[in-house]
Amino acid sequence: MNLLKRGAASASGPTITSASAAVDGVLDHLLQQLQCRRERVQRTARDANSAARVAELYEHEARLWSLWFEQSERRLQWRAALGAEAHARASAHAWRARAQAYWSFAGSCGNTSANGVWSR
Repeated sequence: MNLLKRGAASASGPTITSASAAVDGVLDHLLQQLQCRRERVQRTARDANSAARVAELYEHEARLWSLWFEQSERRLQWRAALGAEAHARASAHAWRARAQAYWSFAGSCGNTSANGVWSR
């Protein structure tokens, strides 16, 4: 069953059903939670594990934007969702590369710790 079916058209255009609004609300809430978690991790991202965690959070965000794109019926929403998804994927890639750099640097310096934190 498609939860995002439009209601009957009115003089001002199609109406959005309450199920559509509910899905939008859930996606908005999930995106807000991810953003808060990501910002918390980014404030303390000083090693490979935290950089990898930020990358994972951006990957989750990209999937949520993809869901919103799939559920949207308005062109403006499609464009916004596609742009946000592309940004989240690029950010995930950059943070994944940062984590890899931490691990590579730690390995080249003889650091055997699992998280890539520089040790003396």
